[in-house]
Order: sequence, then structure tokens, then C-alpha cells
Amino acid sequence: MTTPVANQLAPQRRRWPMRSALAAALLGAALGTSLGGGDAHAQQNQQTPDDIADDTDKPDDAETRVIDIRVVEVAGGRAYIQPGEGAGVRLGQNVRIGGRRYRVVAVESDYAVIDLGDRTLREGDRGRTRVSIRAMTGSPLPPTVPLSDFEGQWRPATPPALAENPERVPLGPTGAGGNYRLVVFGGAAAFVPLVDEAEPVVYGTLGGRMHAEPWRELPLSFDADVAVSLWLGQGLDSDIGADSRPLINVRELAAYYGDDTTPIGVGLGRLRYAASTLGLLDGVRLSSPSFGNVRVSAFGGVVPNPLDGSLDFDHRRFGVEATYYAPKASWQPMLSVVAHGSMFDGQLDERRVSATASSFFGPVAASAYGEVSMFDEDNPWRNEQIELTAAGVDASVRFGKARLGARLDTRMPERSYWLASLLPGAWLCTPWPDSPDVDEACNGSRDARHSAALDAQYDLGRLLLSAGGTVVSLSSDDTIEAVTGFADARLLEIFDRYRTELGVYAAHTDFLDTAAVRAGFGGPMPLVDALDFSLYYRPAILRYSAAIDDKLDHRVGLDTLYTASPRLDVAFTVEAAAGDDILALAAFATAVWRPQL
Repeated sequence: MTTPVANQLAPQRRRWPMRSALAAALLGAALGTSLGGGDAHAQQNQQTPDDIADDTDKPDDAETRVIDIRVVEVAGGRAYIQPGEGAGVRLGQNVRIGGRRYRVVAVESDYAVIDLGDRTLREGDRGRTRVSIRAMTGSPLPPTVPLSDFEGQWRPATPPALAENPERVPLGPTGAGGNYRLVVFGGAAAFVPLVDEAEPVVYGTLGGRMHAEPWRELPLSFDADVAVSLWLGQGLDSDIGADSRPLINVRELAAYYGDDTTPIGVGLGRLRYAASTLGLLDGVRLSSPSFGNVRVSAFGGVVPNPLDGSLDFDHRRFGVEATYYAPKASWQPMLSVVAHGSMFDGQLDERRVSATASSFFGPVAASAYGEVSMFDEDNPWRNEQIELTAAGVDASVRFGKARLGARLDTRMPERSYWLASLLPGAWLCTPWPDSPDVDEACNGSRDARHSAALDAQYDLGRLLLSAGGTVVSLSSDDTIEAVTGFADARLLEIFDRYRTELGVYAAHTDFLDTAAVRAGFGGPMPLVDALDFSLYYRPAILRYSAAIDDKLDHRVGLDTLYTASPRLDVAFTVEAAAGDDILALAAFATAVWRPQL
């Protein structure tokens, strides 16, 4: 079954829909401050001297008071804090967070911006600053002067360009100063069993993603995503899964031409996404210009081998996609419909129509998806010729300090002649008991999997509470397959720097019941603010349905994140596990570097 994915071809905008507008407003304020007159800037600094933020330990008086502030986002060496000018925060004054001073470089009614320099803050960090009560209350604005009072006072201005006589000069080489972006990433993992005759397994990868637009005047770009991976361990080269661990993995290698000014857009090569609901394709994708927020695309090519990523000319996929997206509308609707088919081993295979939709309206975000598949009349899985094979809805809402989310999903196993050539027959359907030939013995059940999930979060400032649960059932036997639940509490700003968390988790499945508790403590490393650490301990009780006694499992670990600069992030995790059926050490490390090109 083709799992619907987010439309990766559209601009990313979902995590915080308001952030781009907020960043633009605050950046405009910052630029206006930098380019404004020196006298106005000096007057502003006189109204909010540095010592206003340094008196946070003194009691409030008739003229000033101390307010709490909170970091809501960090980007580009600056931090965005709340509240803003409406609460009395003024341009040029200092605020104190974590025992250190930061200068306000831009303000807006609800937010302010502080310059971090070479220091580091994180979302959720809190601090204090002293503001003027007079600045908080403000003063009434003078009455507005009617436009009629200015009628006839100005003559139409002559455009300056009419008085210019430019000389023709060479423009230089075409395309000078193109746009390039590069991300280099690396990772390593090791699993070391601490028992006799057990060998460790080690994995390492190094790769990069690059986007290049060599010529500004020509809407032509190139994208590549390539990684080299290596597995080390006893017997890994000869086991059944060796073919699924290639040395080189190419996830994208394509050229793209076109924009809204060209009659057609073309993508050629190994495309990361053939459509919004389809993955890799070695072929071509053609796109029309946008007509009233509607764009139509067509694609075709061969599907790479799912094990090693090599070209596979036995499996060809083709289709069309229509997308509607109105980012300027108040509810930002997006709808995508994809119809595709495939040929495998000389016969028609996949025939599917899928659709995804999403919308953001104020504090509400909602999305939905569905898929209809068509099968041969005599298909080996005994499916109906037309069936709904997937459907789901997802929604979340924010009200005040609370957030509530819910998800409903139903889906059938993905079935095709192509998958049947790669997987055992029992993976695609439920066979009759004791059948000698699984591939010819599907019992005709829909084998649908239904799931429902609910999660909630409440922000009390320094205390963040969250909880959720999931229920999964199978239509083949009308039983509950799994029930899981969690609850978590995080206390922030302990001594203005540290945090602690306590969570519980429970799960019930057909073969295993689990109950666990996790306790953790973390924050910036002393003397190295750029290094964040988190220590945790997780005991768990495991009850296997086939076992007589319960098993106790202990895990202790350390998570670290080093943000050396806005262009380099390094993360490392080490965990030790000890219990009745495990004794091992695991370690993981990742690094991401975004060089300036």
C-alpha cells in the first residue's frame, strides 16, 4: 500500500505557520532600526538604559516593574522572545536570561528580538527584565487628520527614470553569482552485546545533499542526495539481508527546469518523489504553470530496486497529478489528486487513485487522505475489483495554553504483483490454516488495520504536561491488536538552566505487555553552553504471553547535542541495557554541517 506522505514538492510551512510572517515583521523592525536616524536611536537608548534590565532583583517601584520573558524561537544567531513592546519592552534595553545579558535589537507589539552573539539559547528558556510602567500603559494617539485636508497640496511627481540617460555597458558573464546549498551529514551506530560469543555490529554513513542554480537568468537547477554506508559484523556479508545494504545509496540525482514564467516545468533523472503520494522514480516529471492556484503534472519512468537502489526496467510506473494550493487564503487549502498505474513483468499491475488534503485555519490544522485501488478479477488475494485500500483524517487544535490532536486511520495491506515477487505470500494476505501453498490460499479477508490515536499537551510555563494513547485493531479477527498509552511531565528552568522529566508508558499486545517509567535530568553543560545533555533511567517490566515469569529490564543513557555554530550540529547517544534477556551497549552519533557557499 502506498503510504500517503506530506507534499514534499510544496514549500515547508506546517510546523509554525505564523513564523515566517513573524520573522519578516521583526526583521523589518531590525533593519529599520539599523538604517534609522542616529538622533531617534539615541533618544530610544536614553529612555531604556542598560541598568533597567540589571535591576531585576530589586522590588517594583512606582515607575518600573519586573516582567517574565520567554524564548519562543531561535534562528540565525538571534532569539525571538515574548512579550514585546505591548508589555513595555523597548528597543536597546537589556534582558537577562540564564544569568546573562542580551540586548533587544528589534521590537513588535507581541514579540522582541535579542542578539545572541556567540552564545546559545533554546526555545522555552526564560528570563526577566525591568520595564517602565509608563511605557506599558502608553498614551493616546492624536486624532487622525482627514485625507480631505491634504487634497490638492501635492503635484504629481515626475518619475526619476525619465530624467536619466543611461549608457549601454556589458553585463558580464551570464549567470554570475548562482545559488548553491550544501548539507553534509554523517552518522555512526554500534550495538555491542556484553555476553559470551556475541559479536558487535557497527554501521557508518557519510553523505551529502546539494542544490545548485548556476545561472540566475535561467530557471535550471540540479539536486543530488548521495550517501556511502558500511556495515561491519560477523556474517553480515552472507546473510539473507545482505542485498539490502548497498555501499552507495542514491536518493536523488536530477535536473529541474522551469518556474511560473515558463510554459512547462521538467524534472529529469532520479526523482525523490514522483508525486505527492509516490516515492523514488527514475524518469521524467512534467508540470504545467499555475492556473488560478491549480497545477497539473505527469510522470513516467522505472521504479528503482527497493533492496539496493539499482535500475529495475521490469517495473515501470506512470501517472498524472493535479494540485490545488492557495497559500494566500485565510485557511490555506491544499488538495492533491494522483492517478497512477504500473507495468510489472509485462502485465498491468498497480491501478490506484489517491488524494491528500490539508488546511490551516487559525489555531486549527486538519488533513485527510484516501486511496482507491483496482485489481484483476482473478487476483490471487481475492480482492474486489475496486476497493478502498486506505483512508484517514488528522486534526489538531490549540486553545490558550492547551493543544489537542487526534488521528483515525484504516488501511489494507499493499498488494501488487511486484510486491508478491519480493515478499512471502503470507505478508500480503491471511492464508487458510495448514495450506500447503500460501500464494494460492488467501482466505479472502480484507485484513484491514484500523487505528485511533489521541494526544494532548498543556503548557503551564515552567511545567509542560503531555499525554496520549493509541488503539489498533484488525478486521480479520475483530480483535484489539495493541493498546498503548503514555504520560509525561517536564519541569523547565531549574536554577534558570536545567530541566527534569518524568514519564510513564504502558502497552498491551497479543504477545507482550510492557510497563515502563522514565526519569531524566538535563540542560546546558557547565562552562559549555553550546553542549546540551540529558541523563535518563528507564526501568520496565516485560510480560510475554508465552512466559511464566515477568522480566525486568533496566536502561540508562546519555543524550548530548552540541550546536557549535548555526551551521554545525553534533548529537551523540549512548545507552546501556541490562535485564533477564539482554545485556548490551548501544551508541549513536550524527553530525550535520551546512557550509556557507
